Amino acid sequence: MYNSNILKSALCLLVGAMPLTCCTRAEKPDDFTNLKVFESELSQLCRLHPEMRCSPSLNVSVGGGHVLAINIDGRGIGGQGLNRLPNSIYQFKNLMEFSLLSTDFEQIPDLRPFKGLRKVTIEYNRFKGPVHLKNLPPSIEDLMLSRDGIKEVIVDDSLPNLSLFDLTQNLMDGRINSTFCKLPNLQFLDISSGCCLSDAEQTRRANAAKEVLCKKDVGVSANRSFTD
Repeated sequence: MYNSNILKSALCLLVGAMPLTCCTRAEKPDDFTNLKVFESELSQLCRLHPEMRCSPSLNVSVGGGHVLAINIDGRGIGGQGLNRLPNSIYQFKNLMEFSLLSTDFEQIPDLRPFKGLRKVTIEYNRFKGPVHLKNLPPSIEDLMLSRDGIKEVIVDDSLPNLSLFDLTQNLMDGRINSTFCKLPNLQFLDISSGCCLSDAEQTRRANAAKEVLCKKDVGVSANRSFTD
């Protein structure tokens, strides 16, 4: 997360339910007009699926006049039916963090235009088939893909800056493949299932993953437990 010196202001809005308002005392960002367009287009996408209760909350962090972080959250409010992003999101050239929670996305959306993107969190979605990382820019440092129903991950291109990769509570049973060798700076990989595994099985899964990785000093966890 960003410190208070970087995040000088914040905007919060609820799509389809209330107008864009400031949560803290701050002047309008340079991206304000683009933000209103994005809000409108996201609402239009949701109106295409009224039967699916598509009305996620949209939280935006702004600093230095630019949108730095976008969080689309369908938990509890309803992100069902939302399976693509409005084209207007690509106007936010300074985006550094992106979160997509509890929607109907089946793959990672195209985030390659965001050249400065550092952290991506995509959780509680409904991914199908092998999940490809080709839609991520090389600037990514932290990638959270937990609780997405993932059975396999394919690292299509090198992500030279990725250091933290969270794949907890998916359907991989601790298995990874040789494409993970395209992550030269990976420092920590979490493949915990959240199930009640024995210590021996947790160790076996972690060691098996380490054998696949070309970078042998990566920290691998397979033993985290969860309450949700």
